[in-house]
Amino acid sequence: MKTPSSSLVIELYDLKVSPKSKKQFGRVVTTQTLSEDDIIRRIAERGCELHPSTIKAALELYREMAEEQLLNGASVTMGPAIFKLGMYGTFNKDERKWDPEVHKIELQVTPLASFSRKLENVPVVIRGGAQVGPCINTFHDQITGTTNGCITPGGAVTLEGKRMKIAGNHESNGIELIHIETGTAWRVSTNTLPANYPQKVIFLAPADLLPGEYLLKLTTQYSNSSTLVTGPRTAMPLVNPIVS
Repeated sequence: MKTPSSSLVIELYDLKVSPKSKKQFGRVVTTQTLSEDDIIRRIAERGCELHPSTIKAALELYREMAEEQLLNGASVTMGPAIFKLGMYGTFNKDERKWDPEVHKIELQVTPLASFSRKLENVPVVIRGGAQVGPCINTFHDQITGTTNGCITPGGAVTLEGKRMKIAGNHESNGIELIHIETGTAWRVSTNTLPANYPQKVIFLAPADLLPGEYLLKLTTQYSNSSTLVTGPRTAMPLVNPIVS
């Protein structure tokens, strides 16, 4: 199976150590939240010969055995890390009893050396100051299974990010695809969005999109669960979608 390229996105936040400080700290942007089923689907999309149900059954057995061994004090290597159990809390020499109010078991995770080397070499994109408005981290084409690449006319596209829920009465609110070469714009109907949440929006791409590169714009007045801002705010992904 082909190994795709990787990259991380960093957002910057002001570090208020003094009124005149120009220091900022960064946070890695969580571009997607993937379940086990999502991972299995991506494995299948890359041409794995095993059926997804077979992969799922094997993973469940693997996870159950790993958890069993961890609970018996073993150190277990899974994926990019080594897992083991530790504890915190102190004991009295005169009364060595386990007190659930004082003592806790914790899961400790140590990255493998091979994965640590990948962390040292992964490309990093500095997006700049963290956005207070909507933010699109990724777009995923459900027909081809690609992320931050192409979109398929007539197909479903999943956006993941922050504060993206399309809300408010401003006429500019919604999703727009603009063909860069010709300037032709398509407005996406938002009346029947399959999903419209702050962290996930799913829309159907217009069936008559022209081949080429597009600007994808999401505009909303959403701020939080109880607040709309007066003026609409627009988000765009880091990369432009392509229609083949």
